Amino acid sequence: MSVITDKIRALVAALEAEGHHLADEARSILAKLHGDETQLATDAAADVQQVEADAAPVVAEAETDAGQLEAEVVADVKDANTPAAPAEPPAAPTA
Repeated sequence: MSVITDKIRALVAALEAEGHHLADEARSILAKLHGDETQLATDAAADVQQVEADAAPVVAEAETDAGQLEAEVVADVKDANTPAAPAEPPAAPTA
């Protein structure tokens, strides 16, 4: 909105310089726009905080799941790298 605000400021300055009867209305529009920008920024900050709050349990659950998966993978790798117990030698033939 900064570009729009800058253009309206320039318009207000030009109208005031000319003593134009619409200068007051242009100033009023500029004040309203500034108020809208402020409200938009406030709402956006509140929305960000709400998203962070809403996401916190999901992030915590994902971290827990990741930890569990990591433990399972480590156990699987250890099992895969553990040599198998030697096979029992065949029984001796009995006569």
